[in-house]
Amino acid sequence: MELEKIISYSNGLSGADVEEVIRIIVEEKAMQEIERIEVKNLDFEDFKKAIDKVKRKEKKQIGFIKKF
Repeated sequence: MELEKIISYSNGLSGADVEEVIRIIVEEKAMQEIERIEVKNLDFEDFKKAIDKVKRKEKKQIGFIKKF
């Protein structure tokens, strides 16, 4: 696995954010298993997709807070 690439891409995430990234990945892999889709080994793209979701979620929350 491309650990250095994952570390670099996740720069700035908190511990809670990293926990959320892992939760997203596990959930997606579980859904693939349930739907009988071929479950592949974890790779950078799995982490990238989950990290992007967490970052988008943070931006939405920050935007919401700024409105107040």
